[in-house]
Amino acid sequence: MSPKKQIVIFIISSILVSLGLIFFAILPTIRAIEKDAVKSNDILREIATILDRQKNLGDIEASCSVSDEDLLKSESVLISADVPISLISFFEKEAEAANLAVDISPVSSEELEDDLWSFVSFRLSLTGSYVNFMRFFERVETAPFLIEIQNLSIKGLLAKEVMVTFTIRAFEK
Repeated sequence: MSPKKQIVIFIISSILVSLGLIFFAILPTIRAIEKDAVKSNDILREIATILDRQKNLGDIEASCSVSDEDLLKSESVLISADVPISLISFFEKEAEAANLAVDISPVSSEELEDDLWSFVSFRLSLTGSYVNFMRFFERVETAPFLIEIQNLSIKGLLAKEVMVTFTIRAFEK
């Protein structure tokens, strides 16, 4: 074989080997790198999403945090169902201060499924002047208890006297 033929065979075999390397080694490696790059981008997006959610959760926790002081305040407006003496004493004291005769009686009440909190109910009957009743009612509205007034009825008795009857639901601990 002549040296020219050897050079041509060498060049052709080098080209074939190079093409073989390109098609069987380098191109599959590049495709695998591209796939891995796409996967790593997806993972980075997921991490960014998780970090955003974590930050949002931290913001929500910070805005919804309730201090012990707030819990004590909310507990103080609820009465003890076993001993609602403080509520009854409050009504009696305010009625006396407003110069009203008061009759307080417990009422059995049906708790509905929609009610979120349990409560006790009292029926109050007050007798006195309308102005005094309004004074009593203003004090009850600002009472340090969580209450709801229901079934309010007013009857005129004498010239300046009225009889006011209503039910109060006081929410319990």
